Amino acid sequence: MTTATAIGPVRQCRTTRGSAARRGGMAALVVAQLGACAGGPPPPDWQLNAHAGLERSVAAYLEGDSRVATLEFERARAELARSARIDLLARAELTRCAARV
Repeated sequence: MTTATAIGPVRQCRTTRGSAARRGGMAALVVAQLGACAGGPPPPDWQLNAHAGLERSVAAYLEGDSRVATLEFERARAELARSARIDLLARAELTRCAARV
């Protein structure tokens, strides 16, 4: 904890004993909490492949290469079909439509 006393225009600060240890303890706690969030199972391969394929598809379309855009979208769509989640397929189609608009 820091206490401050005002003496005219100059302000003096005093540090109470033990505050450095408390700050070190708080820093360790924050680092431990952040580390807990970092761990976890890696995402499935289909998810990584679908995301990358969809990004490449949109980038290729915006660059004017519709052949590559179509191929990448079909790869992404095939990966999403492996998940058996219709909502993800619909989101991919909406992303493709948005890029074309």
